[in-house]
Formats: sequence, C-alpha cells, structure tokens
Amino acid sequence: MMVGYKGLQGMFSPKATELYAAILGLQIARQLGHLYVILEMDAKEIIMNLQSLEESWSVEGVLVD
Repeated sequence: MMVGYKGLQGMFSPKATELYAAILGLQIARQLGHLYVILEMDAKEIIMNLQSLEESWSVEGVLVD
C-alpha cells in the first residue's frame, strides 16, 4: 500500500481532481518499479472513462487520455 500527496492551486472539478490523483498514483507506482497496480476509487464515471477504449471528449479528456 502506498500513499502520496501533492498540493494544487486553482479551481478544479471533482472529476479532474480524482483523475489527477489517479495519474500521480500510477506515476509513483511506475517510478517504484511496480508492474501490477490496483487502483481503487469510488468515482464510477472516472472508472468507466479509464476502462473505455474510446477517446474522451469531456473537459477532463486530456487527463483521461
């Protein structure tokens, strides 16, 4: 189990914040050499976006991609 944090300044949507946290967590896991990662979150829309093979055209689409 791993925990990390990073402060952000500005106004972000809840979806953008959750996506950014997932990205940072995956980057940390990769830097530590973990090959298998379980990403746990309760934001159903984000989970569906990350599992989809289609390009996301939402405002947060850049983070999803």
